[in-house]
Amino acid sequence: MGSSYANTVLYKVEQTETVQALFEMGRVAYVSPSCNNFVVVYDQDMASPYEANLERLEQLSPQSRSLLHQHHGSPYQSVSAVLAGVLSEKLSCPALSVVVHDSSQLWYCLCQNGEVLDEYEEGTTTLGKPRVMCEAFELYTPELIQQIETVLRKSYCDINNSHQSTTPRLNTLLECDGYEDAMIRHEALARVLGVSPCWTVGSDYRAIVMGDMEAFYEDVCFEEDGQLVWEEAQLQLRHS
Repeated sequence: MGSSYANTVLYKVEQTETVQALFEMGRVAYVSPSCNNFVVVYDQDMASPYEANLERLEQLSPQSRSLLHQHHGSPYQSVSAVLAGVLSEKLSCPALSVVVHDSSQLWYCLCQNGEVLDEYEEGTTTLGKPRVMCEAFELYTPELIQQIETVLRKSYCDINNSHQSTTPRLNTLLECDGYEDAMIRHEALARVLGVSPCWTVGSDYRAIVMGDMEAFYEDVCFEEDGQLVWEEAQLQLRHS
């Protein structure tokens, strides 16, 4: 069985204000330090959606009930979509919730000001809108739009995951024939957007609590990323 996880990336907000907003909402979550203008939220209900209190989620915003209904077939997606919508509205920022299921399927929901801007689900007709994604995160070059298009459309195959490779990691991910699993696709998307994959790929609230985040952090962090070693990095996580 592969890995399943869910988290939300916020753009141009600080860790402190994110923690405060989550506290005011009554959310139980961890928040990563700010890196390249991004923070990552690891909400407890996103990691354990089958145990989530849906009534409380519905009360978070006027759009919450609609988002829960639209994604009722997948608890992971419904909870993650609601939190992207609510956080984007409360903090006035783009919010990208990502769910990887069993390492085999990537889904995301991009929201701004409480509204869904873009959605993608691997292996379905929900194909994502690279231009909309780039505009939300202020990436205005045609090259970056094409890179996201490339990442979302690649098929599956083995790639070079060696940490000793001298080729920049993003180049490897863009030039390979395909990805071996959805986590690699997620890493590629994060790198194009400028999000540190060390903080988002493989990680959620459950991974932090269970002590599993270290393995994912170290596996996806390359020397070029310039991140702290895990023993120092984990001290920068904050709880709401």
